[in-house]
Amino acid sequence: MYSIRRRLNYSIIAIIVTLFMLQWFMVQYAIQHLTEEIVLTRLQHDAESILAEIQFDAESQVALPAGRLAHVYDRPFSGHYYLVHKKDSRLRSRSLWDWDIKTPELPSGQSKVDIAVGPLSQQLMILHNGFTKNNIHLVISVGEDVTDLLEDEKELLVAYASASVAALIGLILFQMIILSRGLAPAATATKQLSAMERGEIKSLDEDVPLEIHPLVVEINRLMKLLTQRIQRSRNALGNLAHAYKTPLSAINQLVSSHSGLDDETKQQLLNQVNLMKRLTDRELKRARLSGDVNLGQFFKPNSDVQGLLKIFEHVFPDTQIELRVSSDADGQFTLDREDMLEILGNLIENACKWAQQKVLVEFKIQNKQLHVIVEDDGPGVNDEMLHDLATRGVRIDESTHGHGLGLAIVKDAIEHYQGKLEFSRAQELGGFRVDMFLPCIIK
Repeated sequence: MYSIRRRLNYSIIAIIVTLFMLQWFMVQYAIQHLTEEIVLTRLQHDAESILAEIQFDAESQVALPAGRLAHVYDRPFSGHYYLVHKKDSRLRSRSLWDWDIKTPELPSGQSKVDIAVGPLSQQLMILHNGFTKNNIHLVISVGEDVTDLLEDEKELLVAYASASVAALIGLILFQMIILSRGLAPAATATKQLSAMERGEIKSLDEDVPLEIHPLVVEINRLMKLLTQRIQRSRNALGNLAHAYKTPLSAINQLVSSHSGLDDETKQQLLNQVNLMKRLTDRELKRARLSGDVNLGQFFKPNSDVQGLLKIFEHVFPDTQIELRVSSDADGQFTLDREDMLEILGNLIENACKWAQQKVLVEFKIQNKQLHVIVEDDGPGVNDEMLHDLATRGVRIDESTHGHGLGLAIVKDAIEHYQGKLEFSRAQELGGFRVDMFLPCIIK
């Protein structure tokens, strides 16, 4: 599964980094181009000034009057140089000293720019221009030391890169904060879903952004509908059981008082009526134990069972009920609280009915399952009946009179959770023992 926040962050970061890289290359190009244009403009101006000062003697040799050009061209290795190339002669500035500049062949009106290493390892930018003066073709090369300029340009680019990286990091952090705040309602909805799963709330807050509002509304509608349907089903079972109870009592009285039936037929009818009454009592008991519906409320053995034990202590005041919860089972389990109270209510009630003095309820973790033990110090169940209870397909309410009704409800619930139910003689108390294993997750 993917995270919307992570994908948005990655996408926005990729876009921001790409834009910063583009603007970096554009700024770098602009600075270098601007620097080059400034130097070339100055060199072009110097080349035209040299051309204007050039004179030819009687033998058409190039000459430059002294003192007509800037003094930087007279100082050796000053960083400003020129060279006038004529087909059969070359005129160099004094600043070049014994250094030479390679001059290309250029027709009049054309120019060329070179970057070369000059005297004293200077970085020279050289502009070559082709001219014609007095019908004599000349190539004037003017160079300037740009070493300091390139260093300044480099420092400027480094400073700009540092500022850009800082701005990039700040912008990424800022957009992450904005995105986090923008998705905060979704995170709140997620927390509320977890709270709903634990049974702490019954609906989600609908004060959310428009993008997720329909989803929240639909979840609330489905939860409400599901709760209503479960409540109606439980009510219907209880009402149906109540409706059957009175006619069954009437049928029982009629069969008992009817003198035209032989004893065998009468007994068979009474057995069937009693079976129907037990089934009716079973559904009435399930409806009574389920109580109010609160979907998704997790089960907490220590706190939830305490309230249930107090009820049975009032109903069976002569029976001592001991609760043991191991440290690894003292948590919250992904089991529906109402289902667990229904299951435990039946098991504890059956144990209290048959117990002489004591009932033990124990919770522990075994093989990553919740292991629940309920045992009593009563007479227990004989080995033949234990075998029948453990046999697949045997209905408990038909095979056991004392434990049948409650164990039938428990067996239905355990099958729903894909758990396992075992019956045996209690090792510690000596009576009837039920071991229940439920797959679950500790929250």
